Amino acid sequence: MAASLASLVQLERQLAKEKEDVLDQLAGWDEEIGWKKHVVSELEKTLEALRSGGSGPRTAAEVRGAVTAQNSSVDDGQQKEENDELSRRLAAALADLPTTSTDRWDQASFEAQFNRSADGQLADFLGTLEPEQRLVWELQNPPEASPKLDRRLLADLKDAGKSAEAEVLVAAAGKPSEAEEQYRSLLWIRYKTLNASHAEQGAGGQSLLTLACRNGWCDVASALLERQADVHHRSGSQLTALSAACMRGSVACVEILLQAHADPNEASKGRSALALASCMHPTEKTGAVHCCNSVYRMHAADHVDLRCGAGEEACGVSC
Repeated sequence: MAASLASLVQLERQLAKEKEDVLDQLAGWDEEIGWKKHVVSELEKTLEALRSGGSGPRTAAEVRGAVTAQNSSVDDGQQKEENDELSRRLAAALADLPTTSTDRWDQASFEAQFNRSADGQLADFLGTLEPEQRLVWELQNPPEASPKLDRRLLADLKDAGKSAEAEVLVAAAGKPSEAEEQYRSLLWIRYKTLNASHAEQGAGGQSLLTLACRNGWCDVASALLERQADVHHRSGSQLTALSAACMRGSVACVEILLQAHADPNEASKGRSALALASCMHPTEKTGAVHCCNSVYRMHAADHVDLRCGAGEEACGVSC
């Protein structure tokens, strides 16, 4: 019985394929018949023109050539219209840049930043990511231009091969400020439901909070903590958000994490967070000292370990 059903299913598929092939053939014949009718019509017009002393295509090849030329002319006209429209959009975008605000948090702003058509060749890849993974991608790929940039227009310019115009648009938008760097990630957190404690295995098990602190993005870190991000999470290499913030030399991130009860004595790679701060900034002691001062100011009554892995002082930094 099962074998009979399998045979029927196979036969049904074969018949469906044959039907599809026949329909394709019929469509091809319809197109060919339509073309031949057009050739006959054009040649009849030529015959009438010749009788009146005029001219026209005298063979099917000449008819095809005339149609091709006409289509080419239409395509050229459409291309010109598209180029003119891009030029108008570019001029409008350049004029609007000085007044464009990145302090807008409505749904329209979210859609403008994350419009699929503006993602270009990355659209298919980004579309497969879970909300948490997309935020990881945003944290690992900080914007190179201000979010005031019209990303849809930039993608359209690139698709049209207008690289010079695209460069003008990017240059006019300028480099993003620290606040603007965080804008897209903050919008994503606001409008997407996600696990704030997510740890990405593809990023060595680092959490969203750790990645934000590695960038020194304290606004993103705050938003994640407000959504109950795990402040004590350790990556595969035992890196925590506090260690990442100290390595970055981000005083703001350090203070936010300590307010969220991060452990100032937690060890990462055999060193305390303070030791990491000082050791990672041998030529830039200011950031390390400020990080140390923040810990002492907020944990004056606690014992704070300044030793490195070998037990020495935290690289000679006096806090």
